[in-house]
Amino acid sequence: MRSETVAALLVVTVLAGAGVVFLAGSGRQVPSTTTSRTTVTTTTTSVSTSGSFEAQGIVTGIVSVGGQTLANISQYSVVFEPLPCSGSSCQSGQRSLAPIYPSGHYSALLAPGNYAMWLYPSCKWSGCAAAFQDSVTVMSGQQIVVNIEIVSASQ
Repeated sequence: MRSETVAALLVVTVLAGAGVVFLAGSGRQVPSTTTSRTTVTTTTTSVSTSGSFEAQGIVTGIVSVGGQTLANISQYSVVFEPLPCSGSSCQSGQRSLAPIYPSGHYSALLAPGNYAMWLYPSCKWSGCAAAFQDSVTVMSGQQIVVNIEIVSASQ
């Protein structure tokens, strides 16, 4: 009797998981030149330069051009520059680079704060400036997903 109950619960769990995967895969189409954001709570800690523990945040996402991942996308990185950035506070040592993998995925572990984002080396595709015009806010101990779609692959 007990093994039948465990088997029934296992079947219900598998079916519920399949339903979640089906619902997650049936999301809406993102229009071009948009940046979508999703926040997921997670905890990541590191030691800051002052020796105290500081919970950092994770920014992750996918970069696509014209709705596709280009073969050469891994030659680029996503740059994160802390905001506000003016004068001597804009030193390249404060910038973080997140390499883009051939799949278009990138991920960065950053201190909490506001960041401007762009591609390095310079983005030459049409619509690139519009795709990177928004800043991203990194919260302590949270993960944010920022998917970036650049309008077209023409250079």
